[in-house]
Amino acid sequence: MRAFVDHSLLQSPPAQPCRVEFMPPSWGAAEFAALARAMMGATHDRADLEKAACLCWNVPYALAVNLGRSAMALGLRAAGLREGEEVILPAFVCRTVAQAVLEAGGVPVFADVDEHFNLSPESVERCLSARTRAVLMVHQYGRLADVDALRSLARQHDLILVDDAAVATGTAWRGVMAGAWGDFGVVSFNEGKNLQAGGGGLLLTHHRHIFEAAASDLPEPSSDAMWRTAWQVWHRVKRPLTQSRGYRAAKSLFKRKKEEGLQTPPVTVADFYRQVDGIPPEWWGASHIPAEYRAVTASRLHFIPQRMNGAQAAIACVQLQRLDEIVRSMTERARWLTEQLSSIPDLALPHGQFPQHVYSYYTLRLLRGSRYALARHLSEQGIQTQWTFYPLHKQERFAGYRRDHLPRTEKLWQQTLSLPVHPASDVQYVAEKVREFFE
Repeated sequence: MRAFVDHSLLQSPPAQPCRVEFMPPSWGAAEFAALARAMMGATHDRADLEKAACLCWNVPYALAVNLGRSAMALGLRAAGLREGEEVILPAFVCRTVAQAVLEAGGVPVFADVDEHFNLSPESVERCLSARTRAVLMVHQYGRLADVDALRSLARQHDLILVDDAAVATGTAWRGVMAGAWGDFGVVSFNEGKNLQAGGGGLLLTHHRHIFEAAASDLPEPSSDAMWRTAWQVWHRVKRPLTQSRGYRAAKSLFKRKKEEGLQTPPVTVADFYRQVDGIPPEWWGASHIPAEYRAVTASRLHFIPQRMNGAQAAIACVQLQRLDEIVRSMTERARWLTEQLSSIPDLALPHGQFPQHVYSYYTLRLLRGSRYALARHLSEQGIQTQWTFYPLHKQERFAGYRRDHLPRTEKLWQQTLSLPVHPASDVQYVAEKVREFFE
């Protein structure tokens, strides 16, 4: 099994103090004022957020839940996905997407991506079978997928079309925003998104039956959920991304192994995902997973679907009002970075115009050389970068599921690295250090 990430980069903070974080939240006085009002119980932010989301995405129904992952699992079940039916999704995507499919009772099938990291319609066609029930369209890194082709395929074969806009909030085409193209859409306010609220997500749909089925018997958040979110928000603004949940989860694993007197193992995909998902290895790749393993218990990582808490809703309301401002700022920085790096022949830079590409991630490809070496160089200069997703079919957790031939996925994941372009990032310094590496 190949290493999940470069060991030295995972196990220790950058060699120099962090100067440019990868994607800190764009929070200001308005977000913290809204949070304070929510903590005093003076507002009805969740209802306000759902109403604002309906207006923003021009859909009649919006449901605010605790995670984007919860929204996807709830939406799939509400749209009619039955136990053991297949859901086609890109292999080059965050593991939580496949996890949501499993939690809904479905079976993931991995398709290839196009040159823009989005789901390939041709690969989807090759993955179709008698058991196929849904297609999961992800707008990767902020760029709109091939909506027309994927919608046509879904209609032709009577499939559920899921529109995952978690990493593309604000992307639009023909006046329709990503998240409103499918039978239902998903938006996330978790860390690593252009809109952040300390967690939370939205299920968006034009169909009343999907909304009602998803909202039916959905539990309210626990009494301490709002305070936990407020604590996380307060500490998030004081810590670099190297201290985020993924880093701390891995560090906790090493510490426990050491206390048990065991030799610290290499950080492999299997180690990391066993820690996060809590599903026994004997069920990895199984076509049917018992219900008790579909989501870890609420005492662990709080992945049980429930309504969004008031603290998340308060911040999300303000973030949604600032959507255009945040997206345009990131787009302008991405455009400027492209101009500065376009003379480097060893780089393939992302291209696309707003609003079809909102550059939630500025993901480039190294045509020659090592992305690990570039990431290490930038880390030493105090610049945080983001590894691209480890392909799902390569993870032991998902190795047993059906998949298409995936040549583009195999190639792209070894070449790609994301640079910071969030509204507060010093892109001039980033460009300078990238050019310095290649010179």
